[in-house]
Amino acid sequence: MRDLMLQFSNNIFIEILMLAICADTLLGVLRAIKFRQFNSSVGIDGAIRKVAMVVSVGILMLADLLIHVNLLAFIPEEYVHDLGVQKLGMCEFFCLLFTACECLSVLKN
Repeated sequence: MRDLMLQFSNNIFIEILMLAICADTLLGVLRAIKFRQFNSSVGIDGAIRKVAMVVSVGILMLADLLIHVNLLAFIPEEYVHDLGVQKLGMCEFFCLLFTACECLSVLKN
């Protein structure tokens, strides 16, 4: 369990995802304040979605520790060079996808 927490806290992809989640939440609240459209069901749905993302990233991190999968073969070589990583596990791959989703939501807000 300690190894999982150490891996979770030292992963740059997870840090970027957390920053995107915080930015999306902050901008969503500011947008709701601006348009005076506070809706608790929308806020709860968004919070559940964000918690589910973090939980799924944690489960994928655990799976990466048990099953060593390298998904760099699915990413074009020029992007792999730009990322500067040697291994891209399931956790990091889904962090990239979740971050893209959060960035789209930030742009929407």
